[in-house]
Amino acid sequence: MWIREVYPGTIPVGEQAIYTFSTRANLSAFGRYRITAETDLEGDAIPENDGTTKSIANLDCVPSGSDCTSFGDGIHSFQLEDIINERIPCIDGYADFIGYSTDLDRSNGTYVVRVKTLFDSEEGDEKFSIWIDFNDNGVFDDVEKLISSQVIPTANVWHSYDLTLPANAPLGEHLMRVRAGDTSFEGDLDDPCSVMEYGSTHDYSVRIIDSSLNIDDFLLNEANLEISNQGNGIFRVFLETDFTETLRITVHDILGQKLIENKVETNGLGYLYEIDMSYAATGVYLLRIGTREVGRVKRFIVE
Repeated sequence: MWIREVYPGTIPVGEQAIYTFSTRANLSAFGRYRITAETDLEGDAIPENDGTTKSIANLDCVPSGSDCTSFGDGIHSFQLEDIINERIPCIDGYADFIGYSTDLDRSNGTYVVRVKTLFDSEEGDEKFSIWIDFNDNGVFDDVEKLISSQVIPTANVWHSYDLTLPANAPLGEHLMRVRAGDTSFEGDLDDPCSVMEYGSTHDYSVRIIDSSLNIDDFLLNEANLEISNQGNGIFRVFLETDFTETLRITVHDILGQKLIENKVETNGLGYLYEIDMSYAATGVYLLRIGTREVGRVKRFIVE
């Protein structure tokens, strides 16, 4: 597949331009794609720096399709602070529990995670891992993995593990992914997008706080974020808060590609912003609004 279009205007030195393709690319097939932008200036003395290329991938990062019923593989019960999720049903190996949330104070450092499986792993092959998407780009990177391939030794018993937050963990809401399964079969437990033959993947929400926050950061961390679909691809975003400083709003797709980034000012009651997603493909997107240190994050769906 090859799509090539030409920007109709010119770009002055030091300026930026935003261009929306008139032809929509179909990136639904799993794999890697390249997007290249190039300038064309007559008499350019250094043409070597005229282009840039970004590589993106469709990784199918909602890993449905794992078997967690035949032998009871995966997480059957999970607990982290206020998140208590027991007797989790097996729904095609993946379940969205982002409505389950808890606060984690980064100044406390370490928390206890408790998990239970229904599979007795005599060889120590039943393991689990946890990620927190600290940069809110919808991708669970290796550096965001806080528990890696810990063995769940016996079935029907709570097992406890330490989860240690980085001292500089970004404040605000983030997605947390929990994966478990039999690592002796197909699928990579430590690849958050891989479909395991026997296992499960669950997503939750956590909110990183800090008990030493100043009053402005506290106001923003406690703010209520709402996203409403206005129809025709328009979404209205409202963050209700007494915070008054300039905030930044971003939107990423599930591959971590940034689609929107802009500044937004308070209207006295909060921060109101409309985003136009009429050009975007159907799917799940991730919106963040906040400062560099503190922010609120929410998923929304373009239909």
